[in-house]
Amino acid sequence: MQGKQIDPDQVLSRALELANTIAAQAPLGVAATLRSARIGVEEGQQAAFQHLVPEIHKLMVTEDAREGVMSFMQRRAAQFKGR
Repeated sequence: MQGKQIDPDQVLSRALELANTIAAQAPLGVAATLRSARIGVEEGQQAAFQHLVPEIHKLMVTEDAREGVMSFMQRRAAQFKGR
């Protein structure tokens, strides 16, 4: 996957934009994504995939998962709490 090229003088503003997008997501999901990426780099894609299903099962029973579904159904911004 190749990213879109941006001008060097726009790197910081684009990085901040991406950071704000990530920060607005469910913290447990962001942490799980980072863990998966680290496993993929350190142990390979197959190892990351093997950890994926148990991780998803843990996330799907959280308060944040319920909030994500409710906010989608109610067409509002989610208010994640990291629980």
